[in-house]
Amino acid sequence: REPDDGDARVDLAMVHDMRFTYTTESAELDVTATHARRAIEASPAHGEAHVWLAYALWRLGRWDEAYTLASRGRTLAPEREYPPYFMACMQLERRRPAEALPRYQQAVAAVQGFGVAWFGLGVTHMMLGAYDEALWCLHKAVALEATGRHATVGAAGYVAECLRRSGR
Repeated sequence: REPDDGDARVDLAMVHDMRFTYTTESAELDVTATHARRAIEASPAHGEAHVWLAYALWRLGRWDEAYTLASRGRTLAPEREYPPYFMACMQLERRRPAEALPRYQQAVAAVQGFGVAWFGLGVTHMMLGAYDEALWCLHKAVALEATGRHATVGAAGYVAECLRRSGR
């Protein structure tokens, strides 16, 4: 039996979105979209439902619709880290680092140990030529690799790239 409440559907949407990150099978995103849409039907003001649907649509190449949904999720759940994080990722993917910067800053402000957001913030600063800021953020991402929430690995390589770009 399928769950009917918004929270359960959001959890299922999130699981399938994250499975996509390991499999890159678009069928996972289709399942995500189904669960997220049903969560929105059950609870139209469920911010996280909008966010996980946004992630699925972004990965399916429907950038404009995804960004609008993430923005709506941010309005509905302003304290959450994922809406600004996904919005930043989408902007950075489109090579719009100036637009990504404040969104990454909002994401790390929401969750200080959000390692991958610190990484994104560092890369964004590097793209903007703000090397000291980039290094600070990238060092934070490296430190969070062992203990952070949603940490990444390999940030030290970007520290080296930032040092190279800055002539150090």
